[in-house]
Amino acid sequence: MNNNLRNILLKELKKRKYNGIAQYEIESLYNFSRSYISETISGLLNENTIVRKTTGRLTKMIWLFDYYPDIIPGYIRIGILKSSEYVLFLSMMNEISEIDGIKIKLLVFNSTAELMEALINNSIELCLSPLFSQFISALIHKNIVLLGPVASGGSFILENQNYENNYCYTSKISSMMLLTKEFIKSKNTGIKTFSNPASGIRQFENKEGRYITIWEPYASSLSSNYVKIKTYSDLMGDEPCCFIATNKNYYSNNTDFINNLIIEYRTYNHFDEKMVKFISRVTKIRENIIKASLNSYNYSQKFTLSEMNNYIKKFGIVLSDKELKNIYIYG
Repeated sequence: MNNNLRNILLKELKKRKYNGIAQYEIESLYNFSRSYISETISGLLNENTIVRKTTGRLTKMIWLFDYYPDIIPGYIRIGILKSSEYVLFLSMMNEISEIDGIKIKLLVFNSTAELMEALINNSIELCLSPLFSQFISALIHKNIVLLGPVASGGSFILENQNYENNYCYTSKISSMMLLTKEFIKSKNTGIKTFSNPASGIRQFENKEGRYITIWEPYASSLSSNYVKIKTYSDLMGDEPCCFIATNKNYYSNNTDFINNLIIEYRTYNHFDEKMVKFISRVTKIRENIIKASLNSYNYSQKFTLSEMNNYIKKFGIVLSDKELKNIYIYG
């Protein structure tokens, strides 16, 4: 395989994301022979690095595996953020994979916005992310269905008593933002947002803000050095933090599988050590802290259509039960 073409092609495909590239474009854009191009593409296909599909008038389109905007037979791509909340669901999916022979690809995103973009573009089959961001995306784009809660709880508001500015740091488009807004109602505190936990924690530890609203396992990792002011449950009760969602394309083609998945998750209670190690690796937080942080979550899976209605009314959104059922099908 020609490594130069390989690197050029991977870089171009990453830039094009969900749009992909036509194979004839590769031949016209880059000064390589057809045989080299064919050899390189064949190698990437064999590695499951790319996906190729014939579209339109026999045009061969190519995407990176992680950006392919359709179902890949035999695979389930699961998009997550860096949180220990997802260990239980991922444990269940790993068990299903081993029993049924389905291949699971875990895609870790740095921001909620990037994760929702992937779900909207059908390049992940299952999405674990804040309920707030999922609902707004489903309302706007019409191609997302919400399946049920991952868990509630699992986050703290911490105070750095040696602060320089009276701000509370929180993540964008997330349940943490809702928690922060509830927290500062009676306080003269501003809000600053971060796009990923590493940058938010860095600013907090540099004394740039007084508070940080942060989820597990980062909350447990930081709590020994800072003052815990409030927990998620203190201000939000049992309201779910993150939800499970899918795109309508995958749901319509795998309805029975999704139905069984949600039913099984409601009673699943086994934490897989491999998934603990995985979350430890992506968050760069020790396994013992990951395990301890799981006690901060309430994995009760009940969230009715009525409760969802009450949730969205807080944002001034009013939908009929029929309209809401098109978004949240298991309420």
